Amino acid sequence: MKIEVGSVINELRIKQNLTREELAKDICETNALSDYERSITSPTIDELALFADKLKVDMPYFYQK
Repeated sequence: MKIEVGSVINELRIKQNLTREELAKDICETNALSDYERSITSPTIDELALFADKLKVDMPYFYQK
């Protein structure tokens, strides 16, 4: 089973009423976040840790779906 980390990021971002620009700020470029959410590319482990912090989840949350 392939885990789509990007779809989890997208789901959390929308639930928290954040724009891509707001979530990407100080982490990555907005277009990179868009690529992550569409599973075109994957975030680095460092970026994932920053997303987890900003989205108020533990990193394992991204892999539970």
